[in-house]
Amino acid sequence: MKNTKAKLISSVAVLLICFAMLIGSTFAWFTDSASTGVNKIQAGNLDIEVFHSNKTVTNEAVADTTTLFTDVIKWEPGAVAYENITIKNVGNLSAKIKLNLKDVVKNSTNDGHDLTEVIKIAVVEGGFSNPDRDSILESSFDSFSVVDKDFNLNTTECAEKTYGIALYWQPTDHDNDYNVSIPS
Repeated sequence: MKNTKAKLISSVAVLLICFAMLIGSTFAWFTDSASTGVNKIQAGNLDIEVFHSNKTVTNEAVADTTTLFTDVIKWEPGAVAYENITIKNVGNLSAKIKLNLKDVVKNSTNDGHDLTEVIKIAVVEGGFSNPDRDSILESSFDSFSVVDKDFNLNTTECAEKTYGIALYWQPTDHDNDYNVSIPS
């Protein structure tokens, strides 16, 4: 009986010690704090709007279904089309924007011929102002794979950025290879 009473008392003592440790650790958990002094975590709103302008449209919002470069009715050697693309940061967080055309290059074949071999692109910071064909052709044209630009849109300074994008079908000796075969 003495043995059982000692075991019971020691079990109660162990339970009290465990309970005290649980209370102590819970108190430490709720009163603990950490700070870095460098990092700041802040919730905000990232909201970007994109607009386009060309010969027929001025500052029209771009949506998933928007068709761009429509000022050329028939794409053929010597054709030139342009769009001014304006990207606006209307949220309260800064944004890093990347402009590249890698997806265009991946999806640009026609009957086995890569259209990016003949259609060249020019990207002009600030956009085109009332351009005609000759002024567009004065731009520096490159292949699609070269287009890769990064820029920041802050909320206070530089809240919008405009780029003019021009496409030019540079004539070559193999232009007929790019004609679409229309079944009769």
